[in-house]
Amino acid sequence: MDKIIQKKNLFSEEELSVLKQELLKLSPLIVPMYYTDKMAYRVSLDEHYKDKRHLSAILNFVSYHLYREDVMEQYKQMQDLAYKFMLRPHLFLTFYSEYRDEKESSWHFDDTGTPMYFMSYIIYLNDNFEHGELLVKFGKEEKMIVPEANKLVMFPSYMEHMIIAPKYNKGDEYRKTINGFCYLSG
Repeated sequence: MDKIIQKKNLFSEEELSVLKQELLKLSPLIVPMYYTDKMAYRVSLDEHYKDKRHLSAILNFVSYHLYREDVMEQYKQMQDLAYKFMLRPHLFLTFYSEYRDEKESSWHFDDTGTPMYFMSYIIYLNDNFEHGELLVKFGKEEKMIVPEANKLVMFPSYMEHMIIAPKYNKGDEYRKTINGFCYLSG
């Protein structure tokens, strides 16, 4: 059974314009962070804005789009506990990430550690590069998700996944995403 939600054209053109302006302001704050065996350059929007989350268009747009009616309807149809948690009060962490190297990640899970994440999400901001696909395992099967600009991908954090190495040609942008995790408070 497919446990992945994909939503194309997530943001309006106006929202994308506002997001790009905010991302330009955040670019100087990006720092290298290792996860599994791959490096991402990222900034935690939650740490940056702290108790002033309302000042971030990105956090406001992500919050709105993760809970809009058509997406919530998809949560209700999923036969998986992780999607049922989306219907309860919870918190989420959000990052702006750039993947500047041409290295793939190893297979990994997002639900390790504290707090325990139950849902992972990726919003692709661009797709002007080769590869960079997301592979998600369903038991012995794998599903490949092709990056598309302005597309939301959500899946339960307990699902093993990896990113295929992106290939950048001259003039390509790095793979850029808004990504994060949902977790229960308390």
